[in-house]
Amino acid sequence: MKKSEIKVGGYYTAKVNGKLVTVLVDSINESPLNRQSSGGSSSLRYEVTNLSTNRKTTFRSAAKFRSPATTLCPPSNSLASLAIHLLYLLRDTPHHLDDLASATVTSRGRVAAALLGLEMDRKVRRLPGDIFESRCDRQDSSTA
Repeated sequence: MKKSEIKVGGYYTAKVNGKLVTVLVDSINESPLNRQSSGGSSSLRYEVTNLSTNRKTTFRSAAKFRSPATTLCPPSNSLASLAIHLLYLLRDTPHHLDDLASATVTSRGRVAAALLGLEMDRKVRRLPGDIFESRCDRQDSSTA
């Protein structure tokens, strides 16, 4: 992919250790090129999270990225990676528990378990009727 196509917060298919996995781009940073390079140019470094293993890594090139991810939730047994996807889905609007289970192609029980962890971390709030909303980027002065 071209570096102009890669955005922070985006999900992409990338090659990591010889396997195609889904990654989340956490940040894009400029770093100076080697001293042997001519001029004062810089290169981009991509800080990503491998959603299959929930490990962070750095890509030195946009060539590692293959395409935008076609599904939001990659196959994974990790509740942590499911929680990341749930936060992504809840970023704009509240959603019902069943809608989140359908969107992530995950059982209702696993989604409920991940949401409970996010509630305990005060990252999401449960509304009446099994509806959840993100608490991220919100100033909430009330106590629960």
